[in-house]
Amino acid sequence: MKHPVGRIAALLGGTAMIVLQTAPVAAEGTPAGRTITNTATVNFRVGGIDQTAETASDTFTVDRRVNFVATLVSTPAPERSPGRAAR
Repeated sequence: MKHPVGRIAALLGGTAMIVLQTAPVAAEGTPAGRTITNTATVNFRVGGIDQTAETASDTFTVDRRVNFVATLVSTPAPERSPGRAAR
């Protein structure tokens, strides 16, 4: 092992990506304004030896969900020419 610290960092990063991609959406149905704390713990081995578990937490406030609908309105563009007075 040439760079054990680099391998551990890569392992932690890869594990974090898997956890983030597979985590369920826990805030669905949670009212806006509520504070939620997410905690993740990573357990791993290097060379068959258990390493110290890494744990991290983050807190955020649930926001309101807004669905936008964009509709194209086809109207002719107003005439424009240099020097023409604004209407």
